[in-house]
Amino acid sequence: MILNDFRLQEGRLDKPAVILIHGFGMTGQFWEHPDSCPVLGGLASLSVFLADQPPASNKKVIAAGRPAAVLTGMAGRLAGDGYSVVNWSQSAPLGSVASAVTELAEVVERAGEKLPGRPLWFIAHSRGGIIARSFVQNRPLEKIVGCITLGTPHHGTELARLSRYLRPVGVFLRKVCGVSGSENKISRALQRVGNFLSSEAIIELKPDSGLLASLHKPMPSRMALFSCGGTNPGLFSFYLRRGAGWKRLVFPDSFLRLLPDKKIPQELMAGSGDGLVSAASAKLDNAAHRDYEVNHVQLAFDPEVYRWVTDILSGEGR
Repeated sequence: MILNDFRLQEGRLDKPAVILIHGFGMTGQFWEHPDSCPVLGGLASLSVFLADQPPASNKKVIAAGRPAAVLTGMAGRLAGDGYSVVNWSQSAPLGSVASAVTELAEVVERAGEKLPGRPLWFIAHSRGGIIARSFVQNRPLEKIVGCITLGTPHHGTELARLSRYLRPVGVFLRKVCGVSGSENKISRALQRVGNFLSSEAIIELKPDSGLLASLHKPMPSRMALFSCGGTNPGLFSFYLRRGAGWKRLVFPDSFLRLLPDKKIPQELMAGSGDGLVSAASAKLDNAAHRDYEVNHVQLAFDPEVYRWVTDILSGEGR
């Protein structure tokens, strides 16, 4: 198999190497340049989930927020701290976990060739953690010494059942994010949102899916295992103009009425979920676990989470 891309930033010999595994619907840009990582069929960039400040002055009545600081992906941070970092984009980010596992096998092999003798860690976000687990169960290589999962639905997510109710969100985001272009372009983007919400990747993340049931073997005891979850379900902020100022609203609070019977799953409850995955589901069996008061995407960008990750890699957090 030929990978879409394979990117290696080589670091110090006395530090382990890290293989980054992104979640579904993402690309390797998730770890490097969030502003360049398209989401929701191209209606917005990943940074929309990292924006919590009022928009810059404009004449819009409703607008997306903006990040509080310059966004730096985990790949750049790790490389800057001397770690060797391997990253790639899955060729079918809406496809099956099995297809991503096949690619990961090639990534691991190539990393081993370029970094001989270097211990390898997996750092995985969202569905990436399921890919890592599936790989380890089928290819328990000694050189994989540890795994850190961020917001991974190890026990599934109820939102996989409710995805069809979230399709109107795409229309809303088109207005908030100011997507420009022809109606055909916008229609294609919204169609991609629909495909995303009905994809095999979503189906595999249902709590009772066959895939999750198949991952019944414990991870090898020799591996260091860590997981973390988020407890802030506010995925992004948007603002309504009020005179000379703005009124802040947080998604999905304003959209909970779209859910049937007003039943709110743990994933969307403050203190219990990160907007997509519950903190309980994010706990990997037999792993050291902690939760952070951030949303699903922020888990890969939050400074406190990053300190926790590097403490683990350096041995201080183990």
